[in-house]
Parts: sequence; structure tokens; C-alpha cells
Amino acid sequence: MSYVKAGINLGTTAPDDPVRKIFNTPPMENTPTGDSDLKSHGWTKLVKRSDGTYENVTRSGRGKRFLDPKDPSSMTHFDKKNQ
Repeated sequence: MSYVKAGINLGTTAPDDPVRKIFNTPPMENTPTGDSDLKSHGWTKLVKRSDGTYENVTRSGRGKRFLDPKDPSSMTHFDKKNQ
């Protein structure tokens, strides 16, 4: 029984057989995304401020700009965001 560095049993594969890497997901672009791009795709971006609150920089007109973890009424309703 032969093992590779990963500790996976090679089975009937010879250790010197060629290897081909298969990607399960497409490669991601490594470009910065602005707040408006995130908002247009339905994402929410919260930025933590020094006082412990979070600013919703991608809020819509009806959402609150600042979210306080101690105040449940200030939290974003994600289930209603895309309605």
C-alpha cells in the first residue's frame, strides 16, 4: 500500500502517473467591489464603528443606517430586503 504526502491511499495508481488538477469552481476575479456593486447584487455590507455600532453602507432608502447590537429594532430585516 503506497501513500502520497496527503496520506491518501493510491489504490492501483502508480506513484509516478501524471496528475491533472480539476477545479470544482470557476476561478474568482480578484478585483475590488464597491458598495454600489454589492448593493445592486442584493448584498449587505456592515462596517463596524469604534462605538460598537455597525453602519449599513449598502442600505436602501427604508433601512436604518446605523445598527446597534443592543437595539433589536435597528437590525436589518434581511428577509424583506429584496421585496
